[in-house]
Amino acid sequence: MYTWVPFYQELTAKLLSYTGLELLDLLKQLDIEGLTEKDHSGQIIDLTDMDPYSFLSYLNKYGDQRRIVLLRKLKQLLALKATAPLDVNGLPNAAAQNVRLFGDSKVRKERDIDKLRLLYEQVEQDAVAPELFKEVLQIYKTAPAKLSEALFYHKPDRYLPINGQTRSWLDKRGLRSSFKTLEDYHSILESVKALDARPFYEISEAAYVENVASQEKAIRYFCVGAKFNSTKEDQLARFIAEGIWVNGHGETKPKEFDLIKSIPVGAKLASKVTYTQGPGHSVSVLGVRGVGTVKSNPGDGWSLKVEWEKDFKPFELLGKGSYQSTIQEVTSLEDIQLIFHHSAMSQSPVLPTYPKNIILYGPPGTGKTYETIDLAVKIIEGSEGSSHVEHKQRFDALQEAGLIEFITFHQNYSYEDFVMGLKPDVDGEDLRFQRNYGIFYQIAKRARLNYESSQIQIPSRTVFEEVFQRFMQPFTEQGEEIRVQMTSGIPFYITDISERSISFRKNRGDSQHTLSIATLKALYEGNQDLKTNGLKPYYQPLLDVLISSGSHQTHTEPLKNFVLVIDEINRANISRVFGELITLLEEDKRLGQANALSVTLPSGERFALPPNLYVIGTMNTADKSLALLDIALRRRFEFMGKYPDYELAGMEGRVANILKKLNDSIYHRKSTADYLIGHAYFLHKPYEALGEVFNQRVIPLLMEYFNGKTTIVREILTEAGLSAELDTRTYQLKVKDLG
Repeated sequence: MYTWVPFYQELTAKLLSYTGLELLDLLKQLDIEGLTEKDHSGQIIDLTDMDPYSFLSYLNKYGDQRRIVLLRKLKQLLALKATAPLDVNGLPNAAAQNVRLFGDSKVRKERDIDKLRLLYEQVEQDAVAPELFKEVLQIYKTAPAKLSEALFYHKPDRYLPINGQTRSWLDKRGLRSSFKTLEDYHSILESVKALDARPFYEISEAAYVENVASQEKAIRYFCVGAKFNSTKEDQLARFIAEGIWVNGHGETKPKEFDLIKSIPVGAKLASKVTYTQGPGHSVSVLGVRGVGTVKSNPGDGWSLKVEWEKDFKPFELLGKGSYQSTIQEVTSLEDIQLIFHHSAMSQSPVLPTYPKNIILYGPPGTGKTYETIDLAVKIIEGSEGSSHVEHKQRFDALQEAGLIEFITFHQNYSYEDFVMGLKPDVDGEDLRFQRNYGIFYQIAKRARLNYESSQIQIPSRTVFEEVFQRFMQPFTEQGEEIRVQMTSGIPFYITDISERSISFRKNRGDSQHTLSIATLKALYEGNQDLKTNGLKPYYQPLLDVLISSGSHQTHTEPLKNFVLVIDEINRANISRVFGELITLLEEDKRLGQANALSVTLPSGERFALPPNLYVIGTMNTADKSLALLDIALRRRFEFMGKYPDYELAGMEGRVANILKKLNDSIYHRKSTADYLIGHAYFLHKPYEALGEVFNQRVIPLLMEYFNGKTTIVREILTEAGLSAELDTRTYQLKVKDLG
């Protein structure tokens, strides 16, 4: 959580050097809507200036997912060094309909934007003039709540937003919640600090959570669906149109019926339909609608009137079979969103055909860690045929980009290190603890964010100018009148176009009429409502044609695979490190799968693993036998053995022959391949250098294998064709020089 804070620190400092036009250009590159205002005559015109605070408000007028995507784009546009945020917890939304801190040009005073820009500079220098603060508060469109939110965007560790969420939090604790001067505002901030030592951004999030919790106590949540067979096409059509529960078999199910009747107005619910061809066949999710709010429940039938926030995902009958869904009450909005999210994956993303969880195991020196580099890159990029050198370069780049994480387990490694826990904050004057997020939590969050973003299609439109130019092409290029058909079926004809207006003639008569291009653009971009005046019948059909031509769906970002490499995975206490998350590793328990699960972390957060996160472990079988490995881990990973390879390029024939004999002798005594010697010790080593390899690396390993019994180790070396002597001064066994 709060990964946006360091990002904002760099972002807000950089904005100081940008002019108003440059800030506007950035917003346009981010495809942010609403960069218009009304001029003195009431016409919609494009903005020509912008201050940093209004810029930050525009960034925050969307929901969480869109805001995270925008910040990722900003990282690229501004070449920011900070890691792209994974969350916007505690970062309040700006009011979409009242986003700027300055008014339209017809009401704006000459220096309003300059004052906002000057305040931004003073906040950056930590030297705010009380008089300027008061003047900014008096700017039309700026109010205490709005200004405090803007200051919080700028310096979230220094300022607290005094808005609807935090005002309730402050009131409950008997603290002041309104201000008119800088002194008043600072007084509130000091009283909050005295009461709560947490950073202001944590308090902002806590206030939001507290408010939501109190508002949702009375809300109930349900997942409902349809049941019918493939011959009941009328019921299917009804379900598509209304999204209600339909019992197509004419059966009476009192328990389900009672539950339907008990769903109150105001309840939140999701709805879906699945298809099963018959016994033993897998379930396919065909259509989804969610989340909705129940508007009425007559109680005497199966019908619920619901206001839906999302449309059905299109689907068609797959053949004879059962189309159905469960009905259940759940505990929270997050649960219902998970149900909706799991169901929405009817078309599984195309992922490489690798197991989700892999352990490369074998004796030391067999290239297990070496292999993880190649495997990780192949999982993410599918780069077959590339050399290891190329893979290592890509591995480093992907690690820098956050798609790969590498960790080595050890005996003291814990859940608090791997997932989350509390750690002391040693930088502050007073001892306090702060939440620490481990490497597994972080990469799982990044993978889930990408997975969910790749599934979301955002309705968007081509810019008005491009759509309008395309529509007017027959006239501008061939001089042809353009026929537009009204709802009544009667057409009108566009006969001319100027810089500001469209001229048209009605179906009958020669009189000329005009439509404003600026008005048409404002209607197209959603910045103006279509008023019921005499020209509405002409604006509406033209607007419908333009919207139909310009609308399309876009994915926010492509699906990516993420890889966590855990070296020496068997050296830690697996139950202690993974805790309750061990179950989520299973492929069918991942998001979007048939048996998807989520768990509650100690922090109270719901946590689930996405299908685009791969875990690769390595295990040295000489360190701990595979037979002793945690059973819970064994059944959730696929094991790939790595053993000595005597035919690798880079190994001399004589050297390979010695290694083979050495391992045959070890296997004869141990009766297991767990203690063989790997080829990595001998690659690119000439025969003459084997004395050094054996004395410094192999013999110490053999002494460990055979509990320091010099006689056995000397016999093994002799059977491999080597002569070894015991140094009576150091009691070390050494191979004679082979040179």
